[in-house]
Amino acid sequence: MFAQKVLFFSFFILLTQNIFAQSIEIKGIVIDATTKEPLPAANIAIEGTYTGTISNNEGQFSLQTKKLPITLLFRYIGYETNSVHIKTKPGEPLEVQLKPIVYEMENIQVTGEDPAVYIMKQVIEKKKKWRSQLFTFEAEAYTRQVLSNDTGIVSINESISKTFWHYKNGFREVIQAKRQTNNLKAAENFAGASYVPNFYDDDITISGFIIMGVTHTDAIDTYAFKLEKYRKLDDKVVFDISVRPKNKLATTFKGMISVLDEDYAILEVDLVPNESIMFPPPVKEFNLAYKQQFNNFGGDFWFPVDVRINGSIVIGMMGINIPKIIFNQVSRQTNYKVNGTVPDSLYNFRRRLVVDSLRVSERSDSLFLFKHVMIPLSDTEQKAYSGIDSTMSIDKAFKPKGAVGRFLDSDDDDNKKSTGFAIIDKITDYFSPQIRYTRTEGGHFGGELFYKYNSFKIAVRSGYKTNSSLLAKGTSIEYNGKKNKQNLLTKLYYNDDIVPRIESQQYNRIMSSANFLFSGNDYFDYYHSEKWGVEFDYVYLLNKEKRRRRDRIEVNFKSRLIFDKSSSVTKKTDYDLFGYKHNERENPSVYNGNINSFSFSAQIGDDPIPFSPLVANRIKLSLETSKKDILASDLSFTKLLLEADYRINTLFKRRFLPNTLDIKLLAGTSFGDIPPQRFHSIDGSMSLATPFGSFRSLRNHFVEGSQVAGIFWEHNFRTVPFEILGLQSFAKKGTSILVFGGHGKTWFSSDVKKVWPQYRALDSVYHEIGLSVSGILDLFRIDLIQRLDQPGFYGGVSIAKFF
Repeated sequence: MFAQKVLFFSFFILLTQNIFAQSIEIKGIVIDATTKEPLPAANIAIEGTYTGTISNNEGQFSLQTKKLPITLLFRYIGYETNSVHIKTKPGEPLEVQLKPIVYEMENIQVTGEDPAVYIMKQVIEKKKKWRSQLFTFEAEAYTRQVLSNDTGIVSINESISKTFWHYKNGFREVIQAKRQTNNLKAAENFAGASYVPNFYDDDITISGFIIMGVTHTDAIDTYAFKLEKYRKLDDKVVFDISVRPKNKLATTFKGMISVLDEDYAILEVDLVPNESIMFPPPVKEFNLAYKQQFNNFGGDFWFPVDVRINGSIVIGMMGINIPKIIFNQVSRQTNYKVNGTVPDSLYNFRRRLVVDSLRVSERSDSLFLFKHVMIPLSDTEQKAYSGIDSTMSIDKAFKPKGAVGRFLDSDDDDNKKSTGFAIIDKITDYFSPQIRYTRTEGGHFGGELFYKYNSFKIAVRSGYKTNSSLLAKGTSIEYNGKKNKQNLLTKLYYNDDIVPRIESQQYNRIMSSANFLFSGNDYFDYYHSEKWGVEFDYVYLLNKEKRRRRDRIEVNFKSRLIFDKSSSVTKKTDYDLFGYKHNERENPSVYNGNINSFSFSAQIGDDPIPFSPLVANRIKLSLETSKKDILASDLSFTKLLLEADYRINTLFKRRFLPNTLDIKLLAGTSFGDIPPQRFHSIDGSMSLATPFGSFRSLRNHFVEGSQVAGIFWEHNFRTVPFEILGLQSFAKKGTSILVFGGHGKTWFSSDVKKVWPQYRALDSVYHEIGLSVSGILDLFRIDLIQRLDQPGFYGGVSIAKFF
């Protein structure tokens, strides 16, 4: 046993000696030769190679080499480049002094075109030439992310990686090592260079915005460039050029760029996104600042040396305020290998970042220990590493405040237990209450008791009604089988209850009950249904590897076999909580008998969510058929319905949220003896609730028919109108302007009219248009609607359109 330990220890010594031998660390500090002040982000490179680094905010640097001697070049704009020849590894950290260059020129007098425009044209032309010769590159990267609040550092993430770029396939990154403070796990470490911008690119993606770069071919038409001052870098002039957008609505940057004369290459940028780059609620404030340096390492190509990002974000809305989140990131790329072979396997996956699981584990930070590839930590960051323990969670650091925020504290388990939340959570694991109030049954008090085991769910339902002798009851058993991209739901069920006669896309019985109890109208009509059926629901998820859920496409096939014994019910009550005794409309009769049918639907895309600020593209075709001879039904009919939702990006497409046109279409028809409980319908508004996809000026009821056609549209100009008017305070709050319209018609065939004369369709095509102001109190929108086919002006309220 002792021999084994000695052997292992000897092997470890040899291994570590070999690792150290592969990498020689050169450390030091870069300072101003006159003031002795440290120079942050000084550019350090090994002469004749693509290897380099930068100093930290305290002027300290660390650089590795595999062999000596080498010559280090220290560069800083406004200073003379200093070269240090190193033959053997220094015993002490180097102190490198850079001499400032005093450079005076005559005042800049501009007549005609600003010289900055000529300079930038040359930069763009030069870039075209050398970029056309750049096909691939590979580099080593180090990234550090520091998260802070108002009181100090909350967490630190670090990563070591290899980055790859291909002129056709784009950027990829392989994470080789991670390190983080003790309050985070490796899986929570998202440090990486994958999404670090290269400000030499034409288009730069930042937080969902596609921002035109300052070297884009259209930059001269988009940006206003102005030569502000001259500086020197050795014997060459450096032009400092200010950048601002010509159009304040453009998705652009503003700030300063520094261009090297003769080479017409960008040495560094100091840019921030312009005012048009804003986020919707609950983001109240979003600030970002970027600094980046470039170096050609004596070659033809200009590569990013680093990027330094400073930012802050403030989130809050209606009683919820999260402490300011302060974000700092520094990334450094070095040891470039140009126009080599990039492995094809990197592009077998869509993600830009992949973790090398063989090299990275939660406890492994050997690369940090042995390669010394980091930009040195500051004193504050070193203290954070030693002082932050596992109890200092991110949740605690950014605990929500405010009247509502107190109830969102996920860490306060004792409070949950004391207030009974734990008990409620446990109950809802097995029981779902069903409470409502309608004019045909009065109060309904019941629920569903269910049990889940693996992929199976068994449920029983029951409910007591105050104004009806019917005791609601039902049961079901379902199997939900999920496998990779597929999901198959099989369900067998029985239900005996009073149910709505039409199916609404916007409202449910809970919403209608609340409206009715508060002196509004009962939105639905009802009938008694004793039904049993079997349902198959197959879902296939296309491009599941997409990072964003909204980019995925879901294909859904659903089939149902239903045996429905129907009968009419009558109105039982007009009661409301305020005792107004309003005269509610009578509940119309339906077909009394057996309606047995088979239905099938196919859908591409997700189901729309009522009142949701989100929009999902989809198209759905539904068919239901009932045959006397085949299904032993009392009626024979066929019902067809086509539904489609689609979003088109119209204006300002580079923004995170461009202007959009949302369109909703529906068209339905039927043949045969279709009963009222199978009519097509279009929603109206429920009191003042005016959701998209309904006739907003049609109050408290739906319209129906054996045939139906409708189109609803809504164009969201977002904050642009307020930006044009110079009302930035409204724009920053996310207040937006929308215009909308709805057009449609329902009608009955002559045969249906004869059988069901009490039902009425629209006499003519229904037309309405309107204007909305969205973002009121962060959550709501106010709709003003004008009906066109008849006189009428209406108002309404809905959920704000954030996205």
